[in-house]
Amino acid sequence: MVRSKKKKSNRRRWVMIAVIAMLALSAMVWKGGLFTDWANAIWDESKAVHIKPAGIENSTLIIGTHLIHISALTEELYDIAMQSAGDSGQDKVYYKSELGGGAWCDITEANSLSSIATGYTDPSGMNSITAVDNSVIASLFFEYHTKSDGITYDLRTNAAVNIFNTSSPYELESMAELEPLKLQYDLYVNMQATTTAGIQKIERIAAFWRTDVRSEATDKSDSDLNVLQDYYTIISKEDDATDQMGAVQSVMAAVDAARRAEVFTIVENVLSDFINEAQSAMEGGLTDPDLRSALNDSLANVQAALSEQEGKRLDVGVTVLSSARYKASNDLIENAGSSNYAECDKNTSKLVDIASIEAGLIKHEVTEAELLADELMPDADRRLTSALKSGENAQYRAAEAANSAGATLRAIVADYRSTLNAARGELESFISAYTKRIVAEDSIDFIDDRLADTKAWLDKIPSGAFAEEAQTCVNNHIEFLTGLKRQLEIALGGNALDQLTQEKAALQDSYLAALDENDLTGAKAIEGQIAALDVKIEAAEDETSAKISKLEQQIAAIQAKINDADGGAGTAALEREKDILNAQLRALSATLSPSSVGSIASDLRASALSVIANGGNMDDLDNAISSLGEIVGMNFKVVFPALKDIYDAMQKKHALEGSNAFASQIKTVEGLITNNQSSYEASLSGDKDQSEIANLTDEYFASLNSGDGGGIFGGAGTGGDGVLGGAGTGGAGTGGSGAGGAAGTGGAGGAAGTDGAGGASAGGEGSSTSGGIDAGSGAGSSSASGGRQGALSGKDAIAYINALKEYADATGSDTARDIMRAEAQRQFTLGNKLVYKKLDDPAVRYLPATAVAYWKGMRYVWNNNLNESILTRGTDYYAFMAWSDRVTRSRDADKADTMDSISGFLGCVYIPGSYTEKTFECEPVYLQGSDLGILMSEEIQTMSDELLERFMQ
Repeated sequence: MVRSKKKKSNRRRWVMIAVIAMLALSAMVWKGGLFTDWANAIWDESKAVHIKPAGIENSTLIIGTHLIHISALTEELYDIAMQSAGDSGQDKVYYKSELGGGAWCDITEANSLSSIATGYTDPSGMNSITAVDNSVIASLFFEYHTKSDGITYDLRTNAAVNIFNTSSPYELESMAELEPLKLQYDLYVNMQATTTAGIQKIERIAAFWRTDVRSEATDKSDSDLNVLQDYYTIISKEDDATDQMGAVQSVMAAVDAARRAEVFTIVENVLSDFINEAQSAMEGGLTDPDLRSALNDSLANVQAALSEQEGKRLDVGVTVLSSARYKASNDLIENAGSSNYAECDKNTSKLVDIASIEAGLIKHEVTEAELLADELMPDADRRLTSALKSGENAQYRAAEAANSAGATLRAIVADYRSTLNAARGELESFISAYTKRIVAEDSIDFIDDRLADTKAWLDKIPSGAFAEEAQTCVNNHIEFLTGLKRQLEIALGGNALDQLTQEKAALQDSYLAALDENDLTGAKAIEGQIAALDVKIEAAEDETSAKISKLEQQIAAIQAKINDADGGAGTAALEREKDILNAQLRALSATLSPSSVGSIASDLRASALSVIANGGNMDDLDNAISSLGEIVGMNFKVVFPALKDIYDAMQKKHALEGSNAFASQIKTVEGLITNNQSSYEASLSGDKDQSEIANLTDEYFASLNSGDGGGIFGGAGTGGDGVLGGAGTGGAGTGGSGAGGAAGTGGAGGAAGTDGAGGASAGGEGSSTSGGIDAGSGAGSSSASGGRQGALSGKDAIAYINALKEYADATGSDTARDIMRAEAQRQFTLGNKLVYKKLDDPAVRYLPATAVAYWKGMRYVWNNNLNESILTRGTDYYAFMAWSDRVTRSRDADKADTMDSISGFLGCVYIPGSYTEKTFECEPVYLQGSDLGILMSEEIQTMSDELLERFMQ
């Protein structure tokens, strides 16, 4: 609702100015507290109708003056309806619940299309739901109704309409961007219509309203929209055509943006002339600062709108993906124009696949893989290799010939690096997407082929100022491919060394468990098995290490030759040879399994005990203790016993020798034990069950809010509404405006539970449901459709999720991890902008630009053709282009930052965490065992730490 409220506040400011002036000069009266005559001048209610609420089908939304069946809700329709909400002042969102007996509910708190489309289809999953009486709905005004077939009807004529024509781009007097001038014009009409100066101003503005803003370009757009609408109507009658209809609407939105951009361009020019004319009049003594101000405000609005529409219209863009979308969209328009609907079907299917790949979704695995393999990856390959082989560009050669400063030449090289990174990033995104759509074993073969081809690129890089950047780009790509191959191998169970390491880790856990139970015989036997595995692991590592050593020797020898050549002939060839060997070295090193925390702790423990028992270098003991202190938080259950063993051994030695031996080390370990005792005990006490976690969480947030919030897990409380219930009872709470709902019994371990009676609420009976979110996962659910005061949202939910994550990391609690994953998914489904899909990159962690903008309260603008996310607030300006390391910091692009890593892309630009932490004071946190991440800030972390402390007690 943010957008409409902002627009409404701007309108309110102008309306109040107008009202005050008119009241001072006329005897017009207020009616019932509302200045109805003036309101009608802003939005004409006579052009809308009322409806009978009971006659509308269930699952229908009210947004502004639009009735929309939720199955037909699209991004384009949502934006249009939101515009009508701002124009009409009807800025509440209502939903007719199919599960609430057809009751209308106020769901205004749903602040995005995704939270409406995914979270509000089932009222039991809503964040905030308030039943409203039918009389409220009956009093509203409506213009359009989009039914479940996806067709929009004009409620005044009952005729089907094109949604992009519901707001005409050609009527200047009703154009929202020109509202400042419209309000000023109406003031003149009401206040100065009898004066000579007033008449002149009225006639001049009226002439402006009559400006012809149509052109050949707008006529072409109108025609394209008509033929696309014809095709849209045809496919709307087919079953399961939702994706195709959405694809057609997205093309229509781009065509509509093109005609509006054309209109805004014409209006911008005419307005500029008008402003110059008004300035001349002021200089001639005919002052009217109010008119000048209204003109300037209108021009600023038009320019902002023009920029936004230019980013939405069809354009070949700067990426392979935007080029593919541009071609498929134009093919669709051409085929629709000739009524070749069979080809239109192919075009829309391709557009659906492009949108899926862009959003990181897999809807049509086979055709998406074919599109990637046959078109997108080859085009991306050509784009990157062309840049790599091109050498120094004309701009650099010209600057060098002109003896330009070094800074100028370095800037051109930096631009070249950004170009390479953008091309590499898009290619890598396609490669990752492709491996997700083919058989895993085939993926590894595919990556091997890619690695072989990529190494050959190094031989084709020309020498010169761009050579180093080109070589670095290829090396980074090889590193990406190597890392991706390693991920794929691990997903298939890993190599032989991986499997041996996993066996050892399992035995180490059994060994520690035997010691805990004082089973020394069993521990000794397991120790022998571990020793046998160590021999095998060492042999496998020795074989790999020998190969690594040989490569390192070859690289060192080549480096010596490079040093001897001192930049002379043959240096470039030697550098390329070294790069190829380095690529092989990285690939080989990646096959070595990283040691587990248990393995590291075991080795450190053995090293420390050896020094204590046999004497030795005290630095080794200090290093072992320090290292254990650094990793204790990773796994208390494994590391803490090692600290205790070292402590006990030092105490015994100290008592036997009666000296100050190990005094400082004993003190250090005592501190580590004291500081981590509660965490260790929590890790051994078994999982806190769901009800314990629930109670601790409710107590914490109740202490923050000091209110009557109900239990988010189903603990009793006013408005209690269970989200995750264990084998306990679901929450009894006040249901809407009626009586409290009876408790529902949640199922343990994800099993179904029994239903409780929901609280009665205005507009219909409440209901309660309970059952497993994921059978056998340990996370059952219990929720009632009563009040949602106790449900977490926003930053509170993020603090809770992070506390669960850190508790699970510290204690190994499967229960906490299950709840964490379930709650993160719930928040994502409900549209919490601080929860997002992780970007699949093994080296860098990212935050989506949309999450950063939401957290920092910045305006977010998406440029579809440049693949660019723009964040603005006041004079602050940040433009992030997909797969680029460059951040444009000013609207005229004369100021920029360079990030440590290139950005990513998944529906919007993803910003590297190193940059968001430094610039926006927030960072990404990835959730283990989930494809989701959360935004973390100091404020949220503080809350999370406080809650974690309660979990650890």
